[in-house]
Amino acid sequence: MIISYCKAKNLDQYIDEMLGWKPGFEKGKDHFNYLIKKYNVTSKEIVFIGDSLNDARRALTSNVEFIGKIGLFSENDFKKIFKNGNIPLIKKLKEVKLLL
Repeated sequence: MIISYCKAKNLDQYIDEMLGWKPGFEKGKDHFNYLIKKYNVTSKEIVFIGDSLNDARRALTSNVEFIGKIGLFSENDFKKIFKNGNIPLIKKLKEVKLLL
């Protein structure tokens, strides 16, 4: 569903991978290590877009750039995770292209 949405909104040109959950391959370190190895990049070259506070924490503890999607959690909720409160936030996925 998310892949179809991104294609319909011409966002797929900004996205290299959309990774889901499966046993032994969970959000966070598993995904980040996979991307680092596959694309020969550093953690700082990865941008993780997530809609939960756990997503934000995973990115922060892994030294991965993060964009929070407001919805399940508010702007203030996300800002509490980042000490300086400086976190890029979007309300709609199509806003991602404005941040990249």
